This record gives sequence, C-alpha cells and structure tokens, in this order.
Amino acid sequence: MPSLSIGKLAAKADINASTLRYYESIGFLPPPERINGQRRYAENLIERITFIKIAQQTGFTIPEIGVLLEGFETLPPSERWEEMAREKRTQLEEKKNKLTP
Repeated sequence: MPSLSIGKLAAKADINASTLRYYESIGFLPPPERINGQRRYAENLIERITFIKIAQQTGFTIPEIGVLLEGFETLPPSERWEEMAREKRTQLEEKKNKLTP
C-alpha cells in the first residue's frame, strides 16, 4: 500500500500537519508506520479525516466524534448515528432558540 509523508497527507486532506499529529495523539488516527523515523500514512486515511472535518463543521465536539469513530458497544452503527444525530439536532435547536428573539 502506498504511503504518504505527513506533509503530503496533510496537503491532500487540506489540513495542517499539526492537526494530523493531534488526531493521532487523541486516537482518531492509528499510529503511522515509521520509515527512517518519518511518519508514513496510508492514503485511505483521507476518508477518515474528511469524516472528522465534516463532523466538526456540523457541530460535533471532539469527544462526540470519538464516539462516532469508535461506536457504542450496545448499539449497531445505524442506531448509534440516529441517536447522536437526534441529540445534536436538539442541541442546535436550543442554541438557535437562544440566539433568535
């Protein structure tokens, strides 16, 4: 599988290399392979990074995204997504109501 340097993956994912290191440190990305001490990432991580970015843009917090990525052990993924989406919608509606007179 082709591997990308941290700079190349960051450029392809349109984020900073420091963001990749942060995602790695909090467990959003698996520890990368290292070649001569340099991080090497699988190109398919772009999909995961895109998911994280979309989740952040839609208002999910870092802990909530962690739950989305790891999942609940008691709920199947479709139920987990529906439940979290309902909760997030309620939170956003509450914020909207506070902002609008």
